[in-house]
Amino acid sequence: MWKYILFFVVCTLFLFSQSVFAHTGLKTSSPQDKQTVEEVREIVLEFNTKVEQKSTYSLANEKGETIEIGSIQIDGKTMKSEVVDTLEDGSYTVNWKIVGADGHPIDGKFSFTVKNPNETQTPVLDNTNESGSSSATTAPVEATAVTQTSFTGNIAIIEVTILVVLALLCLVYVFRNKVR
Repeated sequence: MWKYILFFVVCTLFLFSQSVFAHTGLKTSSPQDKQTVEEVREIVLEFNTKVEQKSTYSLANEKGETIEIGSIQIDGKTMKSEVVDTLEDGSYTVNWKIVGADGHPIDGKFSFTVKNPNETQTPVLDNTNESGSSSATTAPVEATAVTQTSFTGNIAIIEVTILVVLALLCLVYVFRNKVR
């Protein structure tokens, strides 16, 4: 009898554990993570569940300076705002902080690159050599990539640990009753 109860409890915990640990996460964004775009007029983030009105995000350039965005509108699963000024060529990071439908605060980030083919941002240094002629030197511009963070990696470890502890407790209980 106890074997069946133990089997049922372990199966139930294992099958329904994902819904217990389910948290809101970023589903899509515009611009997308690691995407290169010519210009950005608005930033749109869509999550897999409804987000609360306290949720927010910010935009920063590759130097870490905050870029001004318009007021953030939240409608169900979507957050969006306009970008106030035209973004210069370079790498940008969106840092988001939300309160999901389950009430848990969650944060993350993603990056994108702006590269306008019409603009050429090539710094020119005026060097005059000994003969009096000048030569132009260009300096390379580097972009850094930022990866999106996620909480889901630790969930499997937590689930397995809980299941092992429960299984051991059940085994101790069953063996104690057999000895008596």
